Amino acid sequence: MLARLLALALTAMIVPAASAADYTVHTVGSLPACEARGVLRDVTRKAAYRGQVSYQEPVTVTGYDHVRQTRHVGSSGPGLRERRWCRARAHLASGHTRSVYYLIESHAGFAGISYGVESCMAGRDLWNVHGGDCSALRLW
Repeated sequence: MLARLLALALTAMIVPAASAADYTVHTVGSLPACEARGVLRDVTRKAAYRGQVSYQEPVTVTGYDHVRQTRHVGSSGPGLRERRWCRARAHLASGHTRSVYYLIESHAGFAGISYGVESCMAGRDLWNVHGGDCSALRLW
């Protein structure tokens, strides 16, 4: 019993707090839309982290525009995940703009409970994790 309470307490500390708006506003199907606040917040956090780790300089995104969905694949069978590919133009604090490509995938969050977001900022993928010029997340 004590072990279960401890595990529950640890889980509560690890899982980030989220407002209801992050998961209910702008939802299309079972996934949030490309312009949903929670999705863009995840893209911004990942860009800042990767900029600091890869380039030793912070990347501060001040806003997004031209947000659009480029492809959507529904979950039409057992074990298949719903996926939504998106792109946007990010405005950086430096005054530059960069294209951002991202994937929203069902059951890809913490312990498969929520959605997950994978993103790539064009020209800022030093190790080509997402292929040349974000090709793994860039769907025409």
